[in-house]
Amino acid sequence: MDQAFYILNRVRDPWGDYGDMLTHGMAGRAGDGVLELERTGPFIPPISQPGMPGIVVTDEFRIRVEESSLTGIAFQPVRKTRIVNVPWHDGSRGASAPLHYPKGGEPENYILRLPHHRTVSEQIGTLWELVPRNVCFTTRATSIARGSNDITLVTQDWDGSDIFLAEGVLYHYVTGKARDWLIANSHQFVDFKLAVTSASHPPDQHRR
Repeated sequence: MDQAFYILNRVRDPWGDYGDMLTHGMAGRAGDGVLELERTGPFIPPISQPGMPGIVVTDEFRIRVEESSLTGIAFQPVRKTRIVNVPWHDGSRGASAPLHYPKGGEPENYILRLPHHRTVSEQIGTLWELVPRNVCFTTRATSIARGSNDITLVTQDWDGSDIFLAEGVLYHYVTGKARDWLIANSHQFVDFKLAVTSASHPPDQHRR
């Protein structure tokens, strides 16, 4: 059976952008390459995707990943630049909408309108960026009729890594083995889309 690959995504949140901001926060890349995180606390999921792209995991989840048989993964510390005190999760998660919307109405204001909270940051503990290797490349075919750019993952250089990156896109790709492990260990916070793949690079297209 051919190897299947998947694109790792966030679960679609019933609160839309407000739920995404509360659950995942937002991040940027500092000049030294470290992922800088701004998010709410004290709740933090074991795995989150705040953007840039970046995958953030708690210290406990990092240990579980390292004890698993998943391959191709390294970790580097996350810099917690702004952790704010918004204890939203236990009191409102089952509701159809957040109990409170941020001042100004923009989802980012859950974070940007509040100061860094040292105690909550300490409660969250050490956070890590999951850093896969870049082991594949992609091709892109533009379909004017469908109005889309169809991205194909070219797998001829795949080195067996269970979580990896590919040139030309910001996706995190995973194997079926990694997908099953992530579903078993964090199914509330991850979703997957089957990737379109090709075993070799088409001769009439340039590597991207």
